[in-house]
Amino acid sequence: MAKSATNRETSSTADTYEARRPIPATTSFRVSVTTPRLPRNSEAIEAAVYSYIQALRALGKTQVNTAEIARALGLPMSNVEKALPKLTERGIRRAG
Repeated sequence: MAKSATNRETSSTADTYEARRPIPATTSFRVSVTTPRLPRNSEAIEAAVYSYIQALRALGKTQVNTAEIARALGLPMSNVEKALPKLTERGIRRAG
């Protein structure tokens, strides 16, 4: 059963719950990890990187780094770094 407790400093309420039966300290559970069945297609990665850069351009951003692209797309940096040289034909320039 929940008991309502009032925090006098911020006037917010918090619920406190009591366990009716003891909970064991060690609980085992199984976690399954799946790997992608097919390797990522380099053309699809190139298209995703290009689309992301175009979206940033539409928002007014003129520079972006590879780490930001990789993090936003959930890709390894090596995949993004391989795709960027191919995008020079589409007008993407690398700074520095």
